[in-house]
Amino acid sequence: MMEKFIKILANIKNVPTSKIKLDHQLIEDLMLSSLDFAALIMEFESQFRIAIDIKTFVSLRTVKELRDYIKSLIC
Repeated sequence: MMEKFIKILANIKNVPTSKIKLDHQLIEDLMLSSLDFAALIMEFESQFRIAIDIKTFVSLRTVKELRDYIKSLIC
């Protein structure tokens, strides 16, 4: 799951997976835009077959928080 999660995030930002770190801030470090957030939601929902709560999703600040949230929806 972690590898797939990182690949999705890296693909949306068009960066190598090695550049994505758990402590990165989604907006400040990865510079995610609102369009990136929308693309991530659609991709995560499609790839992991989950339903994401948008209010919760946009409140997440780090890659680790995002990973933990996605992981909680899968389990």
